[in-house]
Amino acid sequence: MANQKLVDYIIKLQGAGIQKEEIVSKLKNVGWPQPLIDEAYAQIGASEVPVYEGPGGNPFAVQPEQPKTIISVAAVSSPAPAQELPPKEPAKKFPVPKIAIFIALFLVFAAGIVWGSYQAVIYYFPSPEAVMERMMEKMAQAKTMESQGKIDAEMIFGYAGAYSVPLPKDATSDNSRSQKINLTVDFETASDVTDANNTKSSVGLKISEDKYFNGDIDIDVIGIGKTFYAKFDTTSENLSDAYKSSGLVGKWLEIDYEKISKQLAKDNPQVAAFVDKNYKMPEMSADQLARVRALALKTKIVTAKKQLGDEAVSGADCRHYEVDINKDDLREYVRGVGAIMQDQVSQAQIGQMLDIIGKADFSGIEIWVAKSDFTLRRVKGNMKYHDSYLGLIDYSMSFDWNVDYRNIGKPVNIEAPANAKSLYDVLNDSMTSSRAKARDAKRQSDMRQMVSAEEMYYGENDRYYTCSASGGDCKGKANNLPASISNYLTVPKDPTGTGTSCGKDYIYCGLDNTKSSQKFCFYAKLEGGGFYTASDAGNYKRMAAPRNFVECGKSNLSVNEKKYSNFIVLGRRDRGGRLVLPGRV
Repeated sequence: MANQKLVDYIIKLQGAGIQKEEIVSKLKNVGWPQPLIDEAYAQIGASEVPVYEGPGGNPFAVQPEQPKTIISVAAVSSPAPAQELPPKEPAKKFPVPKIAIFIALFLVFAAGIVWGSYQAVIYYFPSPEAVMERMMEKMAQAKTMESQGKIDAEMIFGYAGAYSVPLPKDATSDNSRSQKINLTVDFETASDVTDANNTKSSVGLKISEDKYFNGDIDIDVIGIGKTFYAKFDTTSENLSDAYKSSGLVGKWLEIDYEKISKQLAKDNPQVAAFVDKNYKMPEMSADQLARVRALALKTKIVTAKKQLGDEAVSGADCRHYEVDINKDDLREYVRGVGAIMQDQVSQAQIGQMLDIIGKADFSGIEIWVAKSDFTLRRVKGNMKYHDSYLGLIDYSMSFDWNVDYRNIGKPVNIEAPANAKSLYDVLNDSMTSSRAKARDAKRQSDMRQMVSAEEMYYGENDRYYTCSASGGDCKGKANNLPASISNYLTVPKDPTGTGTSCGKDYIYCGLDNTKSSQKFCFYAKLEGGGFYTASDAGNYKRMAAPRNFVECGKSNLSVNEKKYSNFIVLGRRDRGGRLVLPGRV
């Protein structure tokens, strides 16, 4: 049955002269559906609007005594106020069974339980492959790290070639043609690559060997950016006394490659080019570092072989695996790194690394991975390597290592050591000292030649060559040094020849012997300190320049300093104390 309110409303509008199309349009605009509108029109049953007949008759008829009401077109065509329209019939509601709601909620809850359980299994009980992948990802992304470990190495060297049988690959003992060295290396490392343009690292090594070193050798290296610092210390009794007395043992050296390279290029371009080609440290840019990390994630170098019992390492609960090193993947990684760093690493160097990988045997490798964050906490294993050098020396090496990792991704402290001395300054001082020693050796050699020449002159003239600034053969030279001693010697000049003041500058000087032809005296100032004389009594080293012939013919050094001061080139002394040539009467 049609809605009565809708029927009454339609009849009212029809009575006002409004057409069906406009009525239907108004009803639809306020939300009445077409089927209900059609149902209302069907109930009205007529398209004619009845006329009002007054009381007792048609309710819409007009009373005769009253004038008809005229409704303007504008009035009937304008939309009726919203409150005059019949309210929209509410939509029908379909009841939902409570069991359906319960089922839906249960399905959502069950799906959450299943997904959460899956995630828990993946996190708490991951497969070995997943652990290896997560571990490689964590270690490749780590920008800070520390490690501590130990390496036990056994190296056997033997003769090879036509004169002996090469060492077997598993050689483990001494024989008449081989030498075995056992080393123990304890080490600590730290690295910080947070700033790829200013990477930091440190390595501390303690090498112990009793057969050859007879003691320990400690090596510490710190790298900050392009500058390295190194310190060497030892308890070895076999280290040369020269190195021990160099003042470098136990001292930090600063190695600034660019500074050394520039100075070498200035002093000796050929040596600089050789050093730059063969010893320059490869530098990795931030982009290259990122590409190497991505390559490490892509290349599966380590695969799990067997899962062992869980263990705690430094307080961290860890999963324990026996693993294999995939040498093919390791080669692929090395080639990839070589391609990334092709401007810094030569193909020959990459080839050498690939050759070593091919000849190396890895065994017994185990790793411990933290359950909490999948970081590598410990690794141990063995590597054997067998090769020969130029077909002459055959050698076999075995390395057992055990390394613990800590502070992965946490701040590490790496700082430049205080009071480090520049290696360039050390080398420069050493070269300066060596050059000074060479010049002093030349000065002493020249003074000895002066003695020999004077003695030969004496053998023919029964007097020494005379020289003074005002006369003799010095020709007015203020330092009383002749140009030559007859035809026996062209008198040499000081290697530096700086200055003109005797006793203060580096020049050769002599004493006036025109009134004492049975004596002579020449002397040279030494850069190592003191003076070296040439006299009729021989050669002597003195702390002060000689003022007379007596001082020139003896030393004023201590007993220990006198030990090597007197040097006589030729001959013997006669009864008067003069130096005479062999055969001289």
